[in-house]
Amino acid sequence: MTKDSSAISLAATTATYGGDFRTKMKAMSEAGFHATEVWMGDLFEHPEGPDVAIKAMADHGVAPIALQALRNFEGCPPEQRLLKRRFAITYLDMCAALQIPLLVLASHTGAEALGEAQRLVDDLGDLGDLALERGVKVAYEPVAWARHTGTLARAIPLLARLRHPAIGLQLDSFHVSMEQGGVAQMSGLGPDVPVFLVEVSDHAATEGLAPIDISRAYRLLPGEGNSDVDLFGAALRALGYRGPVVIEIFNAYYRTLDPGIMARRAYSAIAAYRDACLA
Repeated sequence: MTKDSSAISLAATTATYGGDFRTKMKAMSEAGFHATEVWMGDLFEHPEGPDVAIKAMADHGVAPIALQALRNFEGCPPEQRLLKRRFAITYLDMCAALQIPLLVLASHTGAEALGEAQRLVDDLGDLGDLALERGVKVAYEPVAWARHTGTLARAIPLLARLRHPAIGLQLDSFHVSMEQGGVAQMSGLGPDVPVFLVEVSDHAATEGLAPIDISRAYRLLPGEGNSDVDLFGAALRALGYRGPVVIEIFNAYYRTLDPGIMARRAYSAIAAYRDACLA
């Protein structure tokens, strides 16, 4: 029996659009999005603090599903560990206070990062315990230019070894596409390594640019590029993933466009992708 793709909720990230936070919420809501990832900068854009952002989301019927993003936590050198733990607690407390169910942890990109597997497992376990105490979960995202955990091939064994109820994966189609055989690695996912969040974007081959540069300024809507985003969707379907799917586009040009027009384009693209690839 074919599953109903409409059961998969669609979300957007605020980083795709120009304008202030309320303008972005209005644009996304009117386009059909009822969920969003938010960033710390969104929450404190207004001098009165996060209350204003939360009200803007509520006014437009858009729920925060994830907070982006804690960075450079796991594998940090011993002299940084206390400070990084304090940062993590701040992010998790913000999630708990604002009823944001998920914190995204981007894998450590710093040159000073330590890569010994047990160190990484212990640090992720500590973060998971802190999250569990606050009723929050953590989605660990292998970032393509990370120092030690830039691939699913590296991240999946760590999380399988950890098996923590508050720690799962974030799958970003861009980062998976940067890994040789990344889509194939998704077949190794199972109950020990749950997927908490999925992000989708497309991109074109961009001669001479590093992955970090493509990721941060040249991502495209699904169907506008030539990446293996359709294969990524097929792998998600094989996993039986039914959680939220976020269209996460970082594109300098898109941010110059009218947010309402851009949001409608984004919703149309991700809805078509969901129906074609995830049903």
